[in-house]
Amino acid sequence: LKMNLWISLDKDFEEFFSGLEKTHKEYLKIEGLSNDKLDPTRFFKGFIKSGNVADASIDPNSNVNSQNMTTLLHEMSKPFQKLVSFNKLFIELKEEYGKEFACKAMLAHIEGDIFIHDAAGFSYFPYCYAYTLKDVVEKGLFFINEMKAEPPKHLNTFNSHTMETVAFLTNLQSGAVGLPDYLLYSFFFWNKDVNEGYIKKEDSEKVKYQQFQKMIFELNQPYLKINQSAYTNFTILDRDYFYGLFGSLVFPDGTLAVDIVEEFMQYQKDFLNYEKEIRKTKSFTFPVLTFSGIFKDGNWKDEDMAKFVVRHNMEWADVNMYQSGNPEALSSCCFDGKQKVLAKG
Repeated sequence: LKMNLWISLDKDFEEFFSGLEKTHKEYLKIEGLSNDKLDPTRFFKGFIKSGNVADASIDPNSNVNSQNMTTLLHEMSKPFQKLVSFNKLFIELKEEYGKEFACKAMLAHIEGDIFIHDAAGFSYFPYCYAYTLKDVVEKGLFFINEMKAEPPKHLNTFNSHTMETVAFLTNLQSGAVGLPDYLLYSFFFWNKDVNEGYIKKEDSEKVKYQQFQKMIFELNQPYLKINQSAYTNFTILDRDYFYGLFGSLVFPDGTLAVDIVEEFMQYQKDFLNYEKEIRKTKSFTFPVLTFSGIFKDGNWKDEDMAKFVVRHNMEWADVNMYQSGNPEALSSCCFDGKQKVLAKG
């Protein structure tokens, strides 16, 4: 029994894609759009024989490293996801700018003039987004339809809620889940637990570092985003950024964020010191860390925090440095405001 199975594509895209088989055959192999990758059975055999996921996948991703059935099924569908994703982009470009422009735009990616990141899903999902945890702190897991969790009362519950939130969000987007206020709310719950006696004062430092460890290890587990780690970002703030972003913040117990600024600055330093120590024995990726500081007239306004981060980076260089003239702009990644990006409004 011989069966020819295929999917419906835009006719102009089919014509463009067919042309690639003659002019850019090697590209199709590299991109995973050749017949051997689009054939699930052949992909299955290649995956089983391969020594690691990167050799078999069309999307060698450092966050995907487990060779199991879940990974196989997810990676096996990526060639089709990418094909349909390109088809979708082609249709949208054609409708907006015409067929000739759509062909030129696709060819620009193929020939390396532009680069489409995460091509297997870029046209389906939003990419990176920064979220505040304020609603989670005040409402709990309000976005879950069933088994809604109440607002956290203690540090351990807050961290568990944060992990649930990351798992929920990371599967609804392609890129990073930025959590610029995670460390701030983490400090609030830790400080509250200590002051109320929930955490004994003599155990406070130990518990703090245990919770840092919990978050770092859990964020790097290979299952949060189906079969990979969740791309996450934390922000380290200088004093001026803190006042600019959280100067009017009132915590759930009525205390003011501005009253704990110096303690919070030390808490951030403690986190950086601890994650630096973990790197001596463990190689990990997340959270990506970005220091946001005010830089004016050739100097960091908060020299204490800036110098601390620079000294920290002398060992591992694992904190991005984002400088701004005012605290209205925030970056959770390594952009400095000068990069050109394409966005659809």
